[in-house]
Amino acid sequence: MSISSIKKALKSVFQGKLKNLVSLGDDSPLDNHLKPLKVGDKSTPIELSESELKLNGTINSSVDISIAATKKLYLDGGTDTYITESDSDVVDIYVGGDKLITMKEAGNSGNYIEFSHTVGFTQVTPTYDATDTEVYFSNEGQKQFLTFGSGNIADLNLYFPAVSGNFVLLIKQDGTGSRTVAADGWLAFDSGGSAAAGSSIILWPGGTEPTLTTDANAVDIVSFYWDSTNEIAYGVISLDFK
Repeated sequence: MSISSIKKALKSVFQGKLKNLVSLGDDSPLDNHLKPLKVGDKSTPIELSESELKLNGTINSSVDISIAATKKLYLDGGTDTYITESDSDVVDIYVGGDKLITMKEAGNSGNYIEFSHTVGFTQVTPTYDATDTEVYFSNEGQKQFLTFGSGNIADLNLYFPAVSGNFVLLIKQDGTGSRTVAADGWLAFDSGGSAAAGSSIILWPGGTEPTLTTDANAVDIVSFYWDSTNEIAYGVISLDFK
């Protein structure tokens, strides 16, 4: 038998050297302790034990990732903050063990989002400007508190988001009082900064703009409903809070 024939026969019996040998970090059997998974002499972001898989990097997936119904996606390492589908088409969000939000798809019976506890908003303070005072409901917040500076406002520019909703602006007189917003100075803009297509001015009951309370330090509360489909803002005002 030739040497080449002997080599060929031996290759069929013994495994050749693997270029990318997969192994555990300490080359020990899998047990209940996490061990890094290695390819060749390089550690991967994956750690394994008999009952746990830990990923220390980012998942980039070109396919859907699924979680079995009623199972939990923990955001705190497995304690009490998680997202779960508690029932068919019902998603619950728990924080610190308390259920805060339920989202349900109920078809003709009505889809809804239920908040189990108080819902609040950060109150924003717009910057006063005698020529153009800008109020960005679109990206700064639904509740805003504006105080006049030492003068009137020519244009009060109200920017609304790409969705319909209710928005509130408190307007406070300064220590002198008698400050006003000019006639036709209540202006509506869409989220892109363009004049609202349905009406570039706020619409008021009876078509009459409000007259602000003029007493020093008085507060008026102006409520708006923004119809994003037709780009129209409707306003009503409650006067003279002291």
